[in-house]
Amino acid sequence: MRLLCTLGLNFIVLNAYAFSPCDGGDKRFVSIDMYQYYDRGTDLVWHGCPHNMSTGIDQCFLYDSSGEQLKMSYSEAAKVAQFHASEREQWRLPNIKEFVSLWDIKCGYGKVPTPDFFRLSSYAWTSTPNYHSGTTPMWIYDLSRGHALKKAQISNVDGVISEVDQALVFLVREPIDDSERR
Repeated sequence: MRLLCTLGLNFIVLNAYAFSPCDGGDKRFVSIDMYQYYDRGTDLVWHGCPHNMSTGIDQCFLYDSSGEQLKMSYSEAAKVAQFHASEREQWRLPNIKEFVSLWDIKCGYGKVPTPDFFRLSSYAWTSTPNYHSGTTPMWIYDLSRGHALKKAQISNVDGVISEVDQALVFLVREPIDDSERR
C-alpha cells in the first residue's frame, strides 16, 4: 500500500511538472520592433528577419513570396550577417550556447518560451565551427527539438535521406544602449 501511495504521488507531481505553464516567455522577451526582440535572460537582441541584402526591401528571409520558409546555405547566411554588421549594430550569427539559452526545460520537451519567430520546426545556422569530417561547415541548431546537430539529415515521403545544407538565418547582437533594455 505504501508503494502504491508513493507511486501515485510521484505520478501526480511529475504530471504537474510536465504540464505546468512556461515561465518567462512573456516576461523574458520584449519587442523592439516587428522582428527584433530583446532577451532579458541573455541581454541580447534577436532578429528573426534580416532585410533583403540585395534589394534593401523589407523582405523577410524566413519566408519567400509563396509563404514558404526560406533557407540558405551557410555561405549565404554568413554574407547576411556580414552585411548587417555595421559599426552601430553588430549583428552576427548566434552560437550554439545562445540558441541553447532559449530552450526552457521547465516548459517540457519541444517548447521554447520565445517570440513566434522561434516557433519553427526547422534548422538554423550557428556561428559555431564544425570540425567533424563529412558534415556541414558550422553546427546547425534544431529549433523544434532544442539541440545542436553536427550533421542534420532529413527524409522525404519516399524515405530518401539527404543531408541538410540549407537552414534558417537568425541574427543576434548586443543592445546598442539602455533604451533597448526594457
